[in-house]
Amino acid sequence: MVMNLVYPGDSLVTVDLVLVHDLSGDVTASWESPTSNVVWPKHLLPLSQEVRQESFRVLSFEYNGNTAVAGNAAPAGGNTVDENASDLLSELGSQRRGQPADRPIIFVAHGYGGLIVKATLSRSRELATSNINQAAIGVVFLATPYNGSHIGNWQDVETPSTGLAPKTYSAQIAADLNLGSSTVSRLAREFTNIANDGLQIVSFAESLPSRCISGGTKFLVSATNTRINHFNETTRSFAAKHYDMTFADNMNDPRFLSLAGEIGRILKTYRDAHQLLSSTKGINDPEALRERENWKVLRSYQGYK
Repeated sequence: MVMNLVYPGDSLVTVDLVLVHDLSGDVTASWESPTSNVVWPKHLLPLSQEVRQESFRVLSFEYNGNTAVAGNAAPAGGNTVDENASDLLSELGSQRRGQPADRPIIFVAHGYGGLIVKATLSRSRELATSNINQAAIGVVFLATPYNGSHIGNWQDVETPSTGLAPKTYSAQIAADLNLGSSTVSRLAREFTNIANDGLQIVSFAESLPSRCISGGTKFLVSATNTRINHFNETTRSFAAKHYDMTFADNMNDPRFLSLAGEIGRILKTYRDAHQLLSSTKGINDPEALRERENWKVLRSYQGYK
């Protein structure tokens, strides 16, 4: 498991953007448009007017979410969600070592990758040695199944890497992902507590069905299953199939405009809240200093939804 540097940012990085791909995904290809070869966090986001005052370092977490496919020698992923989360926490901690501890983190997670992010933040919250959960200011979920999903549906839909070839995910992945599993139920409870701390959440749903190996089409994750139903959550949708949600062809692509807009909004809320503290309590006020160490306390101020 490695953390890939997608874009280093300028000399003074102000934000870490962390990408986590879906099952059958790839650390680079999952974010690269197959028609224009554009990787939107690298080629488009730094140019967006929505975030023009920020300097992003973009990291992409690689884990094995492969399937067993006939004729493909690549081993199927066998780690649990929690094992992948431990790797993500370790890799991200290593990447931030020697960097400002309070540099904000925004996660963008696709499908099953969103479960890994939830478990990562939960694990960080439990560890006195980790401050990743405190630095995290927002998560953008792209069709993450909040209540889990039938593994048969994931094995049935077309993916960019496997096409319409029959595939099988490991028993470990199936056990974690399946609808109502103990893992997704636990993560739902734990993530509610994290959201209550003030984490900003954006949940995008797919609005176009995907082709199926069995014939016909289906929605992989229903709109209702993407929603956390928390007061800190904003719900949106893409006119895209499940595995096309991570692509953007150019600056005018509606998918990119939506993503850049929501990332910009998360950062504006964060920056405005800090400015509010400075103006109401004084920048050196002891209470303000404590609150800036854990920015989520700022969410107790009304008007920053």
